[in-house]
Amino acid sequence: MRPFICLLMLCLIVGQAHAMEWLCPQRIETDQTLESDPASWTVGTHQFPSLLKRVHLYDGPPDQLASLVADNKTSTDGVYVYTLDNENPRNYWIACVYSNTRLTLSTPLPAGITVCRVTADNKIFCE
Repeated sequence: MRPFICLLMLCLIVGQAHAMEWLCPQRIETDQTLESDPASWTVGTHQFPSLLKRVHLYDGPPDQLASLVADNKTSTDGVYVYTLDNENPRNYWIACVYSNTRLTLSTPLPAGITVCRVTADNKIFCE
């Protein structure tokens, strides 16, 4: 029984060692300006925070607009699964989208990732 438990623990440790987690910042500070003032209007600002709204996965940099669709388009448990081609010549990217701004934060995933899971609270787990 003891060797079985040790083997089971080793499998759990090895399995967890390959999974990676990304966390988008929950809030960002932005400074937005107008490029030209519209006649007869006064420019102002509001104090609404820019909070994390959702996470997107992309095939290539986000500015190329190749947003991926989850394998499970609807999720009862709040986890969306993305199966990725580990031989894709382009990097897959994660983009963090925020409320009250057009600014996003993005980063490429390392090569060789084959699956990502995005949870309802916008955590990203990939392996």
